[in-house]
Amino acid sequence: MANTGFISMAPAVAAVAAQITAMDAVVDAIRAVDVPALSAENVAIEVIVDLIRATDFPTTDALINGIDVLSAKQKSLLGVGVCPGFHEFFNTVANGANPDATFWNVIENTGTVVVESHHVDVPGYLLCTSGAVNNEDGIAHTKDKFVISFKNRVTSILLEAYCKMDWTASSNPCGIGLIENDSVVGAGIPDMRNAAENPAAIIVNGGVPTAYTSDGAVVQTTDLSAFITDDTWFLFEMEITAGSVTFTIDGTLRATHITRVTDTIFQIMMGSTCCDAANALTYCDKVEVWGE
Repeated sequence: MANTGFISMAPAVAAVAAQITAMDAVVDAIRAVDVPALSAENVAIEVIVDLIRATDFPTTDALINGIDVLSAKQKSLLGVGVCPGFHEFFNTVANGANPDATFWNVIENTGTVVVESHHVDVPGYLLCTSGAVNNEDGIAHTKDKFVISFKNRVTSILLEAYCKMDWTASSNPCGIGLIENDSVVGAGIPDMRNAAENPAAIIVNGGVPTAYTSDGAVVQTTDLSAFITDDTWFLFEMEITAGSVTFTIDGTLRATHITRVTDTIFQIMMGSTCCDAANALTYCDKVEVWGE
């Protein structure tokens, strides 16, 4: 018996096929326009990227190479070396103020510690003045703040300072250098002549500028009076290694200590202490300490 309910699908299939053909034609037309345009845009983008690379890659390489050629001192002071450095140019506070308390502890036992900077565009300097009565101090030190040691692969500790000391009216001790971090600063600058305090410093003692170092038990000294003049600025450089401490004045090596070499965790210390009822002064225009 014939199936009278059957409806032929041929017309519908033919219609779908025709629609697909029409859609293919539309897609081909879109492709013919958009794909070349997109390719052109890609080429333009690649040209721009190449230009950026040509400019930025050499600049990046130069920056990397620039860091690579920095000295150990520069890296340390920038905080990218083996040991963070410390530098202070005493121009961060108002004229007549104490040095920045972020960096410095100040002892003013009737003495004074003050930054002198009379012109806005001129870096300041630190002035430490003892009193005029025995044991009166003017001292600045970095105890418990910025300390430095032979940790973290450091093999040399270096200090550089531009300073002067005025002992014209007295034989009071004044000085600058490094002292053991755990030291109790109770006797002022004379602490830096004490072997137990592990000093590495230049100290004017009885009117004689002297290089001091200690191994914790015995002090070694060198007379520097031929190279440091009363009330005259000089550049002081000191380097401590496992086997020696060197003292360089105005670019010339003037003392080398190899028998009493300091090995401790240091703080920076400078200033003056009264021991004979007269004033002594220590000036410092800058101080830098770093590790290599």
